[in-house]
Amino acid sequence: MVNEKVINNTNQFIPEDFIISALLSLNSHLDWHILFDLSEHEKTFIELVKDLGIEDKKLEYHIEKLLKNGIITHYYRNEFLNPDYSFYALSNLGRRIIENINRTFSFSDKQVELKKETRA
Repeated sequence: MVNEKVINNTNQFIPEDFIISALLSLNSHLDWHILFDLSEHEKTFIELVKDLGIEDKKLEYHIEKLLKNGIITHYYRNEFLNPDYSFYALSNLGRRIIENINRTFSFSDKQVELKKETRA
């Protein structure tokens, strides 16, 4: 598994081959759905199953792949008196991927107005 210190340190340089490998691992719609779902906030496995409407085994496969490639993280937190309450969240790399997608494909009102003006 990838060294989480490298992936979660916001000031750390992430090697190009690692970024390419991570992006290539996002090779199904379900991988992207998991990524966008976790961009809202951290979630438990059960929350992801409910949000995505898929079988446990299928989700397990995709989560393991995203964990292995450093796109998401998994951690335990003592919550509701249950010491094994576990959560999934975007890693720093996962957050950067989502931020760049949002920045690339989101338009401000001024950009949309400029596009309308150029068509007229």
